[in-house]
Amino acid sequence: KKEKLRCKQQREKRMAVLRDAGKVPLCQRKTSHFFSYAGNGKRFRYISPDEDGFGLNVKDLDVSGASSDTSITPDSNLPLFLTQKWDGTTCQATNTAVFKRLDIRAGGKDKKDRLTKGGKVKGNHHVSKGSTIAASRYDLYLVCWFDVETGRWEGLRDPDNSESVIPKQLADCIEPYLNRFRDNLPDGLCCYFEAVHREINARYRHLDADLNPCESDVEDHSESAFIPHIRVFDFSQSTTESNHVDLPDTFLKSILEIEGLSLKYSLPFVGYATSEKSLPLQWTPHQVYQSLLALCATGPGPVEKSRHNLSNTGDLNCTDPLKSLNAPLEGFVLRQENGFTSKVRVECALN
Repeated sequence: KKEKLRCKQQREKRMAVLRDAGKVPLCQRKTSHFFSYAGNGKRFRYISPDEDGFGLNVKDLDVSGASSDTSITPDSNLPLFLTQKWDGTTCQATNTAVFKRLDIRAGGKDKKDRLTKGGKVKGNHHVSKGSTIAASRYDLYLVCWFDVETGRWEGLRDPDNSESVIPKQLADCIEPYLNRFRDNLPDGLCCYFEAVHREINARYRHLDADLNPCESDVEDHSESAFIPHIRVFDFSQSTTESNHVDLPDTFLKSILEIEGLSLKYSLPFVGYATSEKSLPLQWTPHQVYQSLLALCATGPGPVEKSRHNLSNTGDLNCTDPLKSLNAPLEGFVLRQENGFTSKVRVECALN
């Protein structure tokens, strides 16, 4: 218990140091649904093309173009890039620390560690100055940090890390990339990624049968192999390292730039959903819907209904070493070069 308390205090102290130094990045933003929908929770569904009300999600997206926030403003005059949305645990990393996004609305035994009071966050949690949705719903937990004095990453497997917050499987995903975060990422840049592991994500548990332990350090492996891994899907840039201290921290708008930075810093990019990367100009919601359906194979019967795989993995334009996995896809993220970002759940679209 004494060691656990010591580690907890050390983590809180380190978070305070990062916060005071302006090195806590933007919390990953909340992404809205692309299509109009009805219900919530288990009753959530997209309105189908043969129903009244089908189209863009006017509840959350600015279809009029009046908003200054381009992240919620789709533009049919721009190509629509389709990237893969894999089922994972959302984390983010700089060259000094790794954070995990926590939902502060969630209950459970760790709820007391996530609650905020009076705008301030207890312990080592920090609500970032991102979008109002992200700031009100999420906070950041300090997973681990780089200690300059020892020259090592600290905190990843310390006993104060609750198993429900940082399970061993999540640490297994992050640990192989710590040196890349430290050595490759420049000051002020934060990468956002999904951590994927067969013991975290039920979609992938069938892929473990033929995994050879000796492949754990190899990034090119067979379809049935599933090693703990990450997939980068976003970057944000802090201005605290530059002369433009009056400008806010910002997310990168271009998915092409995100792909380029992933390759530059030797981090696995989440990958495009199609070999063409994007839909043509003047697209309509109906065309997008049909394109997404064409990408998915629903399987032969009801049992397979919730296991939608990419219909032709060989055509993927994807730098992700897990591109060949015969794994169920959670959905798609739709992006444009003006910064627009939205999502589609596969199960909801096809069902």
